[in-house]
This record gives sequence, C-alpha cells and structure tokens, in this order.
Amino acid sequence: MRTWLAAPAAVALATGLAACGGGSSSSAGGGSSSSSFSVAENEPDHLTPGQATGAYDAVHALFAPLAKVDQTGKLVMVQAQSITSSDNKVWTVKIKTGWTFHNGETVTAQSYADGWNATAYGPNAWGNNGELSNIAGYPALNPTKGKPATKTLSGLKVVNATALEVTLINADSQFPVELTAGQPAFEPMPKVAFKDLKAYDLAPIGDGPFEMDGKWVHNTSITVKRYEKYPSTKPKASKLTFKIYSDLHTAYTDAQGGNVDIVSVPQDKYNQVKTDFPDAWTAYKAPALDYLGFPLYDKRFSDIRVRQAISLAIDRDAVNKAIFGGLYVPATGVAPPAESGAKTGICQFCSFDPTKAKQLLAAAGGWNGSMQIWYPSGVGYDQTFNAIANQIRQNLGIKDVKLKGLPGFVQYSQSLTDKKMNGPYRGHWGALYPSMQNTLTALFTATGDGQNETGYSSPKVDALLAQANAATGTAATDFYNQAQEQILNDFPVAPLFYGKYVYAHSKNVSDVIIDVNQIELDQVSPK
Repeated sequence: MRTWLAAPAAVALATGLAACGGGSSSSAGGGSSSSSFSVAENEPDHLTPGQATGAYDAVHALFAPLAKVDQTGKLVMVQAQSITSSDNKVWTVKIKTGWTFHNGETVTAQSYADGWNATAYGPNAWGNNGELSNIAGYPALNPTKGKPATKTLSGLKVVNATALEVTLINADSQFPVELTAGQPAFEPMPKVAFKDLKAYDLAPIGDGPFEMDGKWVHNTSITVKRYEKYPSTKPKASKLTFKIYSDLHTAYTDAQGGNVDIVSVPQDKYNQVKTDFPDAWTAYKAPALDYLGFPLYDKRFSDIRVRQAISLAIDRDAVNKAIFGGLYVPATGVAPPAESGAKTGICQFCSFDPTKAKQLLAAAGGWNGSMQIWYPSGVGYDQTFNAIANQIRQNLGIKDVKLKGLPGFVQYSQSLTDKKMNGPYRGHWGALYPSMQNTLTALFTATGDGQNETGYSSPKVDALLAQANAATGTAATDFYNQAQEQILNDFPVAPLFYGKYVYAHSKNVSDVIIDVNQIELDQVSPK
C-alpha cells in the first residue's frame, strides 16, 4: 500500500504554510528536560525505512533524509553536503561529517549503499524497492525469473567515507528531489541492522532527531526520545509517543479530549473541524489528487465518451462545499498545482455539465443495468461517494447506481490488484516528493507504484516523461505538462479534487508545522 490509497494518519506529504492555528516555527533547538507529546498513527507495516510503506512519521522521527524541500519549494540539504551531476545520469552525493547512528556508529557513504542495496534486492521483498528502480543494476537484483546473481547495485560506488557515486539507468533531473524524506528507501542503515533484521524492525537504530525508547508495541504505541547527539536542530520535546489507532474517528475524539495531541482529520469531519478545534487546525495544500478510476478492462468503460460523461455529471463544487467545507479545490488536471509548474484548467471534461453528459452517454450507446461505485468504507469517505452516486443517478438518468464499500484499505487494495472492480472507484495519489514526475509516473506508466489502480499506460506518455526527466528547468516542466495533456486526451480517470491534508491538535501543543514531506516533529512544543 502506498499513499495512493490514503493520506495515512498524520503523514505529511503536504506543502504550504499553516492555514490557521499551530503557531509559528522556532529555530531554537532542544526543549525542556522533560516534555512530551503524542501523534495518532495507524498500525504500521514496518519501521525499517526500506520496508515501511505506512509509518512515515515514525521513520521521519528516527532517520534524517539527505535533503528536504522547504515551504518555499527550495531544496535544502540535511544529511547531504551536496548532490551534483553534470549530465543528470551520474550523480555524486556527498554527506556531512559528524553524524552518527543512535548506537554511536558513524554514518558513512557505505551506510547509504548498504541500506539502498538491501531495499533494492528483490528476494527481500521490501515495500519501497521500486523507489530505486532507476539505479543501474536494479534489473539484475529483480530478475523476472530465478534468484539474482548479485546482491548489490552496480550503479552504486562508494568513493570514500563521505562520497557516493550513483549511476542511473536513465537521466533524471529530479533525482535530488527524490532523495527527500518522502522516499524512505533512500535512508541509510547501520551495520548492526543486518545481524537480525526482524529485531531491527521492532527497534530501528537511525540517524534522526529521535531514537527509539523501547520497542514498537504492536497495535498500541511506538515511543521515541530526543537523540541528544543529533548534530542539527534538536527536538523541543524530550519524548514523543505514536499512539496507534484502528479508527481515525476515535483518534479525532481523543484529540478533542486531549488524549492525543496531533491527528489527521477524517474527510467526513472537515465541515466541523473549525468548530471542534478553533485556532487549532491546519489545512495544507498537498501534492495530491483525488480521482474516480474506471475499470478499463471492462468493455462497458472502453468508450471514452462513457468516462467523460460520468465526469461531467459530477458537481465538484457542490461536493466540496457540502462535504469538505470548501477546503478542497476541484481538479482541472491530473498533476496537482502544489507540484512545481503543473498546469491547471486543462481538463475540458472536469466541469459540471449534465446536458453534455447525457448527450455523450447517449452517443456512446447509453447505459444498461446497474452501476456500482467502489470505495473503502468506514474511513471517512461514505458521504463523498453517496453524493457522487446520487449525482450520477440524477444527472445521467441511470436509475440503479449502487455503492460497493469494502471495509478498510487492505481489502480495497487487494480488489484493485485482482481487477475485481466492475464500476467507477475511488482513487488517490499523494506524491512522495513535490514533482509532476512522481504523480504522472506513478499513476500513468506501466511500472508506476499506482498503475494497478489506473490500469493505464501509453507509449506517448512514456516518451514525454523520458524527455522531461532528461531535461532541466522550463524544458522539463513543458514536457511534464505535455504528458499531462496527453493523459487527459485519453481520459483514463476523472480528476475530482486537488487534495489538502487537514490536521487538528490539542491544547497541549503549539508550533505544529508541516513541510512538504513531513510534520516537523522536532518543532512541536509541548505545553
């Protein structure tokens, strides 16, 4: 499972300043000798960065990324001293000295090579394996048949203790942005991790601002404490507890009562969060897209006019006002505007036009029988898809429109993978780094992380993305936007909304700040 399914509890892949509440950032490092706060989380799958696909906050606490993108969109070095290339294909990553893992081991270029190799090695079956797919040697570590003949990426060369040379399969101008916190596959690993990977997963030794305080207690909590030897800005809090919830609505109620301090707000609470948490909620413009997917393998959806008609039948503004409290932005493209240079206003079938919708459906031969709309139920989306079903029923004249809610994300994800959907379905992608490259590649190429959801790929789009990746500056932006326009010409999905990630916090904390890739956990001030 990746972020295309949901914005995980308190996962920050959002950009922009706080809309309200939360206070302001402070540069002061280190808090009082005894101060703590808590964050609501879903139960993670793993804590080892290369394996973790749903524990981003914990990974951000325990590991320091090579770089991050700040609130202005600027790339800022963290553990890296520099990330440079003369041709966008061979990159040199130089790391800073003086950094240590929590057990005192020095962080070196070899630490990064070890972590990347372990993640890229196919038989390990680590969830973030695909993030390394453009590094030379990746295919050899992930053969279609048989066991790999090697365990290391040929494209990684440890030059010395502080320099790592990375050779890519294809030129990629976005590589430095890919090394930011949103892609945990690029974190380092200490030597001790490989002595017992299962034990390490319960109590990872990282190089970040917090270190483990005991072991991960499944379905209960993960507790970390301030790492006093952290060479960058030290956390204001001495301790942080990730409280694990199976239901975000319970977490939301607990935050109201002060029993958990920071919570990701469920969609169906957007309308009331301003009242429930006056001056203590934030909405962040995210590099995220909500859309309606179509089972392209079902012949009833093979005619593009059917897909266009369904899109034109949806009144996005009405849904936004009634359910999201006006916090979302109706989508007019497939690349969110939070991604640098992304064009908007280029989707001619994203407006609300029931007359044209009926004409297109009629021209396509109409619709016979019932239509099922699929979505993950019990996680805050019920109201949204009730509204969409009603609009399709009323505006297209399809009398029998049914909802098919699957409990939670695991079963929903499996149904997507198994191609069981027989009607329109809920789709979401929250970019792992704020570049059009991530969204367009993930959702609309054959090897993308979210391709099993859209079912779409195109040689024309592949070629445009390759040109964009090899280019820089405005040339790259132009190619990415051409790819976006080609996707909309084929209309494999109906864009719905550009997402915002909404958070609320208790009165027990201030300075709740979210940057592009994460909650700034080191900045949170317990009261």
